[in-house]
Amino acid sequence: MPAPTSKKKDRSHLKPEVQEARNILRRRGWTQLEVADHLGVTRTHIVFVLNGRRESKRILDAIQQLPENPNPA
Repeated sequence: MPAPTSKKKDRSHLKPEVQEARNILRRRGWTQLEVADHLGVTRTHIVFVLNGRRESKRILDAIQQLPENPNPA
């Protein structure tokens, strides 16, 4: 019987700045779709940046500057 797996994905391969951006979004209450709309990019682009598939210093810097979400989901 296979060992039970955790539902939480291993994100240890992500760069520290990407991990921090993910944490900021979680703490400040932003969804990926809300961030994409706010920054004028697609949700797919945000997903790729936050999963380490695409690099974007502009997106990571913009996430650092986000305020608390005024309309949390």
